[in-house]
Amino acid sequence: MALLLDQRGAEVKITEEVVKAAARNESTGYEVMELLHRTTGIKVTAGVIEAVATSGQEQVLRFLDQHSSIGSDKESWFKITRLYNAAKTGDSADVRQLVGNGTPPDKQNIHGITPLWIASSRGHEVVVQVLLATHAIAVNVRSVSGRTPLFWAAADGHSEVVKMLLDHGAEQTYTDKDGISPLSLARLHRRVDVIDILTRYNA
Repeated sequence: MALLLDQRGAEVKITEEVVKAAARNESTGYEVMELLHRTTGIKVTAGVIEAVATSGQEQVLRFLDQHSSIGSDKESWFKITRLYNAAKTGDSADVRQLVGNGTPPDKQNIHGITPLWIASSRGHEVVVQVLLATHAIAVNVRSVSGRTPLFWAAADGHSEVVKMLLDHGAEQTYTDKDGISPLSLARLHRRVDVIDILTRYNA
């Protein structure tokens, strides 16, 4: 997309969805946003800001703040961005500080994913523990594919995370849009420990 914009920027139709997709891209988001700003201009909507923040794209958010107003909620958006990044990297201290200072711990992104979903999928046990301890988390929140945080924790063999989620009410009988359950994924990926945990909790 960056090459297309650089060569034919004036001919490319830029919609809000295009800007959101560009902004969310962790590899080229900043580069593409710079090109959009230089070649066609960027219409910064509330949806674009939310897409950037809930993708953890702090550099892109700073770029938007520098070249366009992101509104009176600027500080809140930067905190949400930090929370998403901390969930990705497993920075439990930052997560604890942010949620302790009132940052919403359960903000969904455009794909229906939350910080808990991210931390669970990456096996960040302490981050998961901190988020669950807020008691402000929807443990069975579904992504657009119909999957909850339990799905990828099970698929990737994060047994301790699986136990924590189940202890906080995670529903293992849910299936995604393809009819797949957390137990199905654990079996598919041969996660023996997770299969045992799910089977025992389901007994």
